[in-house]
Amino acid sequence: MKSISAFLVLIFASVAWAGTPIEAKMLEMRNNSEKARLYRAILKHPEDHPKSNLANVKAALKEIEDDWSIAQKWTHPAPEIEIPHLAKAPVIDGNAESGEWQGALERRGSYFINSTELQNDGSVWRLGWYKNKIYGSVSFSDSDMTFYRGRQGEPRTSKRVWQGDCLEVFVQPDEKVPYYVELLLRPELSAWVLDHVLGESGFWTTIHFHFAAPVEVSGRILPDGYTLEFSFEPGSFDLARRDRDLKSGETMRMAMVCMNLTLRESENTVQQSFFPLLHSGHNIFGYAKIKLK
Repeated sequence: MKSISAFLVLIFASVAWAGTPIEAKMLEMRNNSEKARLYRAILKHPEDHPKSNLANVKAALKEIEDDWSIAQKWTHPAPEIEIPHLAKAPVIDGNAESGEWQGALERRGSYFINSTELQNDGSVWRLGWYKNKIYGSVSFSDSDMTFYRGRQGEPRTSKRVWQGDCLEVFVQPDEKVPYYVELLLRPELSAWVLDHVLGESGFWTTIHFHFAAPVEVSGRILPDGYTLEFSFEPGSFDLARRDRDLKSGETMRMAMVCMNLTLRESENTVQQSFFPLLHSGHNIFGYAKIKLK
């Protein structure tokens, strides 16, 4: 594990970042990647490629260049947030409004991805820590909820959890290493946990599609929305924190993204965060720096 981490740090350090805001680095890496250069080379000589392939190449390159165009205008730095130590561990039963969350960090409202404008949409986000675990809860207002159950390895007809309404929690244990864990959470379903590495191309590679990490989650579906409570052990995917309690002053990077599927309007998934976040939850450079209080 240590040798892998050292290798990833070397790769990360080799990427030229001068002159670009840190939050935009992933999109710069993609724009300068071998993949983007290959797409541009193909489009310079379209006569050598089938027309059916050219349309896909054009769309893929446009997405990369559009994302980079947005990223170059981004001026909002990733926040630094202190999360409090809780007096006791919350019971993970889906009751996100219970008094046991008193003392936790609380944020109300959300930001659409790529936006710095706060939406007063009724959402509530909470975080705290106790012993060896990070605890979180969310409450989302939603009159058009659609939840999916599908996971990697199941037939393609089974829509994946992230394609419907859910919460995505992203954790980067060490900001020097481009390794991060993704928790996919929704009511009435156990957590789906994956871990990824962000390569120098700016695209991620999934290491485990079914990562065995102890994550608790419980939720409640209400007439006008849903709630979730969850906990995870950073030590389950970070050797430096394994088999011990967390300590005040420790840091990690983290993001939480609400995936909101609006079937009635346009069958479109809208992504929202409790702080301004560029691009998506896979942009590790845009994560909040979390410090344990």
